[in-house]
Amino acid sequence: MTRYPIRLLPGVLFVLFAGCSSSEKPTEPSIISEDQLVNPRDTSYTADSLAPPPPAVWVESIVEGLRIRFNGQFSETTPDSISGMIDFEGYRIRSAGRSNFHGTWPLLAAFDLLDFDKWIYLPDSGAYVLFDIPYSLDSLRCLYADSCEDINFTPRSYTRSRPYQHPDFPESTFIFVPHSHNISDLESSWGIHKVYPDEPDPSTLTPGQMTLDRFTEEGFLKFYEYEFIPRGMHPGYRYWLNVTVLDFGYTPLGIEPSESDHWSGAIGAYPRIR
Repeated sequence: MTRYPIRLLPGVLFVLFAGCSSSEKPTEPSIISEDQLVNPRDTSYTADSLAPPPPAVWVESIVEGLRIRFNGQFSETTPDSISGMIDFEGYRIRSAGRSNFHGTWPLLAAFDLLDFDKWIYLPDSGAYVLFDIPYSLDSLRCLYADSCEDINFTPRSYTRSRPYQHPDFPESTFIFVPHSHNISDLESSWGIHKVYPDEPDPSTLTPGQMTLDRFTEEGFLKFYEYEFIPRGMHPGYRYWLNVTVLDFGYTPLGIEPSESDHWSGAIGAYPRIR
């Protein structure tokens, strides 16, 4: 169902749905009891129009495989239409196989940010509550480790049986759960990887450093250029492929994480025989 967010009165969010309209208040924080906390975040991600814009995608036929190249400049820099935040979380490469375009789209490869949900323990209710958006590993180290450079601080170490307790505020008890799968390696040629791994983050450059060699032939910044090469494909068959984009949602407004459509913009291609 398509949502059209508008703000009519200060502090009141209205959401219009196709065919009807309603006033929707921010939901309560996500809550889960201590004995149920196994994998509190559903990482399947539902296709939703609130996801960031999908990347530009190109597919090249190679011997018994396909080279999938994509650029996520706008996927990673476009603010969310409701929260106003840049809520990019990652990418998923999906394939409908040889002919099942309108069926399921299994996962071929994935990348998502190295980030964690901070669940806060409430003694009165005996539940862990999620209030915030995900925290990066670097931000958690700066907040809760001995220093921002403390590589010995690992959020995964703090679980139900061994939660984190703040040294200055013992009543503050947290656990940290990976927001998604935390598949954040972009260096392996077997997975999604950077086409230009040495390209600096544009946000660190001055206007004078934004020269033409920072851009691809298509006009996108090279920093956001990725590729994935699936192998072992059958020559002569057409495979439908797509790259979707994920966001991390926005817990304060009760917005769940979402993934862009699996089929919109899909590309059909044939692997080469030789």
